[in-house]
Amino acid sequence: MDEVRAACSTDLPAIGAVLARACDANPLIRWVFPDDQTRASSTAAWLAPSIAQYLAVGVVHVAVADAAVVGVAAWRPVGARVAPASLPSPADALRRLVGPARRTLGDGPVLALMARPGQDGSANQTTVSP
Repeated sequence: MDEVRAACSTDLPAIGAVLARACDANPLIRWVFPDDQTRASSTAAWLAPSIAQYLAVGVVHVAVADAAVVGVAAWRPVGARVAPASLPSPADALRRLVGPARRTLGDGPVLALMARPGQDGSANQTTVSP
């Protein structure tokens, strides 16, 4: 590893790719995005709003090797302000990516079980309703 440094908005595509690779074997990710051909780009698109929110009000560091982002750490310090409402929402991204047919199963919402927004407005939890 060459360095660990603070991330910036230009790192978002590389961060998305790293996180998508890290999540690829996760059964939930495979269920939400079943198509092997589009899973990586869909996962990156779903996680990008969270990372943008962490960049705005939290801390994001990237590990860089041979000029490529190879790792990422993101967190919101205790007491951090809530991300601006003008930033994209992870829930909206997921809603667009999965479409209406995947959001419900029978009479109930399926993806509503993904999580609920944190009491502090944290971006790492997502609720999607039909």
